[in-house]
Amino acid sequence: MGNVYFNTPARDITLELAKAALEDRERAKQIDLTKLSPRDFLDSFETKNLSDMLYEWYPNYYEKQPMPKSLFGNRFGYDMQKQIGSYMRNFYTGKISENELEAFFEECCLAMRKHVASERWTSGDDEMDQQKIVGEIYEIFAKENARAASYANNMEGEAMNMLYGGRGDDWVYYNSDYHYKCEETKKILQNAAENMANKWGIPAVDTEEIEKNSGFTLDGGFDFNSRWNFSFRNQVGRASIADESVIPPEHFKFFYKEGESQDGGDLWCSRDGLEMKRKVSFYTSGDSLKGQIFSPKNLLGDFFQAGNKDDLGFLSNFTIFTRMYSYKSKINDIFGNFACELFE
Repeated sequence: MGNVYFNTPARDITLELAKAALEDRERAKQIDLTKLSPRDFLDSFETKNLSDMLYEWYPNYYEKQPMPKSLFGNRFGYDMQKQIGSYMRNFYTGKISENELEAFFEECCLAMRKHVASERWTSGDDEMDQQKIVGEIYEIFAKENARAASYANNMEGEAMNMLYGGRGDDWVYYNSDYHYKCEETKKILQNAAENMANKWGIPAVDTEEIEKNSGFTLDGGFDFNSRWNFSFRNQVGRASIADESVIPPEHFKFFYKEGESQDGGDLWCSRDGLEMKRKVSFYTSGDSLKGQIFSPKNLLGDFFQAGNKDDLGFLSNFTIFTRMYSYKSKINDIFGNFACELFE
């Protein structure tokens, strides 16, 4: 875990603070002040007084300092967030188990409590301070969970792209398995936060409120669909989900690549092991964007069971389009829920 010292127990942080204060006073008194000024200008009385003055310039170690707005705003927090992100990506590749993930969550909480105590931001037993620690640790884990789900999806998509020529960023890929794993992992993290609160004897944090009021939403929220929209609507500009809360069919995979030939784009879909491939014939229609955007519902409807309205409802939230459509409609500048005009 690099720079974060997780193995040091925080049994009695209050006593550790008092000990640190005494040690710092002694260090201040041991400064060789004759090296700071000419010898002739300092007698023993002045040296003693200056030693006391130097210590007074140090922070008051017995007094708790205000908690910062974010515990992840310094180097320690930045390094921890990077490590959490790496850990979550390893979790999605199967290198990390659920038990190891929960244990790592606890280690991060303990390490952060030790850090904020060393910064004199907490006395070590303040209920609100400890809630803040657990809440912010949860927020970072939950955010990195959504990013890791998106990253795993995109890596699979890149492999599919290589099968279709591997050109640039003119493709999109959706694997509903990552939607479900993202939600399941979030529940694991919520349980880990609750267990940590119980161990510290503090009220549980409100994870829903944390997600609702988070500032980490520029690249999507804490769910798979909003992260997917950020990647493929706002960055790539090739597809969009109208309602980000829509629940996909299980074991559903979808790949689309715009293509550069007259034959149009390539569309591939898989559901429960069954596959289907089709061409998407985009065309130019005067000054209109009609022909530059399609709904997979119209292209894949017959692939799904006729009576399964939930599947068709999910597909109706999808649109795929060309670079030209993205450029002229400015859809890549629109975040969150948005329904595209299909010109039907």
